[in-house]
Amino acid sequence: MVRIGWRLALVFLLLAQMLVASCGNWGDRRPATKPPLAPEELSLRIVAQGIMASWTPVAGATRYTLFWGTERGDYWGFADASQSSLIVANLNQEQLYYFAVTAWNERGESNYSRELPFVYDNDKTHAGEYVSRARQAMADGWYADALAYVAAAIRLDPDNPEAHRFRAILQKMHQSDLARDDHSEVDRLTKEKALSAQRFNG
Repeated sequence: MVRIGWRLALVFLLLAQMLVASCGNWGDRRPATKPPLAPEELSLRIVAQGIMASWTPVAGATRYTLFWGTERGDYWGFADASQSSLIVANLNQEQLYYFAVTAWNERGESNYSRELPFVYDNDKTHAGEYVSRARQAMADGWYADALAYVAAAIRLDPDNPEAHRFRAILQKMHQSDLARDDHSEVDRLTKEKALSAQRFNG
């Protein structure tokens, strides 16, 4: 009888410890007092199904909404995501799109993330055209659009020295490390083409 009482006491002690621990965990889950911060580091890439968007997860966010459109700040498309990535399908090729994302919690929606332009195109022959569009966008004062066009040109034709040279100019304006990378790539591509020409002429 004494042995049974000791075992019951031990069971009650373990149950009490579990209850205290679970209450402590509940206490850690304090409800949010305001909407979450806007997501950061939005990135876009082309995949077989369309455009893959991804961003840095936001602490306390319960879901996200990705927005897109063909005019700056004017989004006609949107989709919700429970994770920090989403594939957008059925978009038009040869089109510049503008993307932004928001985060949600029980208190509401965050501000928009920084808007990110992106050219949706898989045709390598359009690379030169996008360099021209990048120059025009820069002349019009649309720096982000210019970067999107020149990024598309490089994605479509990685061996295009004109695209690398122009992106180096754009990045140098913002003192980016990409400028040094692009200047190096221009040198490499120029040397390779010179060597190829020598071999052909020789």
